[in-house]
Amino acid sequence: MRTAYEVFLELPNGGRMWMTSAATLKQAKSDLEALNSANPATYLIVDRRSRSVVNAPRWQRVLSEVSEILLRETVGVINGVAQSLTQKQPAAPQISAPSD
Repeated sequence: MRTAYEVFLELPNGGRMWMTSAATLKQAKSDLEALNSANPATYLIVDRRSRSVVNAPRWQRVLSEVSEILLRETVGVINGVAQSLTQKQPAAPQISAPSD
């Protein structure tokens, strides 16, 4: 069976614990319902290709996308600053005492 979706249990500390895999979204939702009826909790369906949470509320998906964009931009800025700091800086002009 080729898995396209993973079902995770969301842990109180924000982590995730893998529960099962599914070939289709319909099967993943069915598995989630079965898990939730046996042990009510927060379960997440993750699309393996996009690595995004399929059943998250819209605000959570948007927040995740914005976080990824901010992370990429921050890394870009840090890399740019690091590159400019490692480039050879021009030598400071030498100041000499005035001669009489």
